[in-house]
Amino acid sequence: MKDFGPWQTVYKRFNSWAKSPMWHKVLDVFAKDADLETIMLDGSYVRVHQHASGGEGGRELQDIGRSRGGLTTKIHAVVDALGNPVRVRLTAGNVNDCVPAVELIGCLSAKNVIADKAYNVQYILSP
Repeated sequence: MKDFGPWQTVYKRFNSWAKSPMWHKVLDVFAKDADLETIMLDGSYVRVHQHASGGEGGRELQDIGRSRGGLTTKIHAVVDALGNPVRVRLTAGNVNDCVPAVELIGCLSAKNVIADKAYNVQYILSP
């Protein structure tokens, strides 16, 4: 991969970007001019490598949980009507989808919310 340079350089650059607040700023730019007529909410599982759960702070601080597929993390995302990201949240793979949904869509004033059955609307809207 001559286009990207040595792997050490790529790793160091990615690692510094991941630790900086840059990604939050990029997401804020997208969310600032969001088309909130309709928002869409969904999540996706990411398998965790078997050696990844021994990091500092343990599984809880790393959003790693055990689900049917083994050790997983779940990425929950809200996008606007144009598909632009508005909010993103990580949870452990064993956390129910309804739990982060309240935080993700709570302050958004959307006319319509599109989500699958995993996001039980009755649970979200009940006091």
